[in-house]
Parts: sequence; C-alpha cells; structure tokens
Amino acid sequence: HYSAQVNWRGELPFEVGEEILDKAKSLEDAKEVLSRSRLGSAWAFVVCDYQARDGFIYEADSRYHGLRRLSQQPSMSHSNYFRTAACQVGEFSTSERMDSDNYYRSRRLTELCEGQRPTATDVCRFMSDSVDPLLGEEKILGRTVSQTHNIQSVVVDGGHRLVYIAAGGTPVH
Repeated sequence: HYSAQVNWRGELPFEVGEEILDKAKSLEDAKEVLSRSRLGSAWAFVVCDYQARDGFIYEADSRYHGLRRLSQQPSMSHSNYFRTAACQVGEFSTSERMDSDNYYRSRRLTELCEGQRPTATDVCRFMSDSVDPLLGEEKILGRTVSQTHNIQSVVVDGGHRLVYIAAGGTPVH
C-alpha cells in the first residue's frame, strides 16, 4: 500500500507485528495494539485466530485505519489498493505506470475469481497467471497477478492453517 502521508517518527510495521505476537492473546488484544500504534507508512496486517476460525485485515497509514472481518465474507487484498473506505482517502500512487500495472493486476485477479468461490489452491493458480489483460495474451516475461519479489503474493487459508506462496513457471519466450 502507498499513501501520500508518512510519519518519520512512526513505528515500523514489523515492530507492531512483533508486539502483536508477543502480547496479544486474542483478536481484540491485537486490534488494541494496532489501534494505538502510529505507523510511519501504509501497511496491511492479516491477523487470524485459528482456534476461533476468525480474523481480520487491518489497513492503516500514518493517519487513517480500517478493518475488515474475515469471518463475514471472503476477502481480497491486492495490488497496493486499500480496500477499506477509511484508508482510500489517503491512497497514493507514484506514477501512471504504477497505476496501470496495479489496475490490470487487480482486474485480472477479479476476472479469475468471478462467478466462483475459489479454494486456496485455485487462488494460488490464479496468482501464477501470466495473461496480460490489456493485450489478452500470455506475457512474454513475468506473471500478471503476483510479484515474485515481494511478500504480497501469498494466500492465507485460515481454516486449514496454511499459507500458500505463488508458484509456477514464469513464461519465457
């Protein structure tokens, strides 16, 4: 996620994550840690309680925060777009090229998921997709949906305590 506001005195996301792991005994405790934290930059946290089979995605930047419960419906976070309305007001993009790339990556994932309730295995396959939605053909190099150089290309299956990482052959022509 990218936002126009940063806080040079704010906390780093991994520090907040460590505090959740060290101190939170419940989802409510984790929400409390997140709500009192002041992040330096935009981030999204996926927090799950596997015994309760519940969880949430907490999006935040240095000024705004929003929460989506995972138990209410399937949830997708992707391509540096905030999904909570509270955070969308502060969203920022560094270039038109980045906007275009994020838009088409998100659009392709939405197309692949439409009309079905995909399993974690399906979503992993979707993330390995290499069709360029603008041209309608396989990309010459690289994947469309996932990015191999960052952590956002994961699927969390909280019901089965699994985390899947995008995999599959990258087309090279």
